[in-house]
Amino acid sequence: MANNEFKNIEQFIDGFTRDGHTPENYLFDGVIYGMDFKYHGRIYRITRDTISNERELQIKFKKSEKAFIQLYEIPTSQYPDETVDDLELYLGIYDDVYDLLENGFIENKKMKEIITSSETIILSID
Repeated sequence: MANNEFKNIEQFIDGFTRDGHTPENYLFDGVIYGMDFKYHGRIYRITRDTISNERELQIKFKKSEKAFIQLYEIPTSQYPDETVDDLELYLGIYDDVYDLLENGFIENKKMKEIITSSETIILSID
């Protein structure tokens, strides 16, 4: 599993499907709103937080209004600033975590493979 952060893919799925309020200055409690990771020297973010460009992304990727999980690349020169306004850096927007894992790709590999790869380094989870 990526960086030994998750014991299995089900733990990742659970984190993205669980709701909860996480207090300020918290330790990771199993709820995932966003995750930064590095794969083959490039930095990416998966987020389910509203960023205000969902509608543009839904149109760009021909997704329904229920699509909300976003996957995008963060230029290494901008990291850790996670605000990305360039729609060209987005790799997709997904209906749910299952859609992300099956239909999200980096370097022609499914996100399910990326998340479980020992080559993936988790940089942060919020």
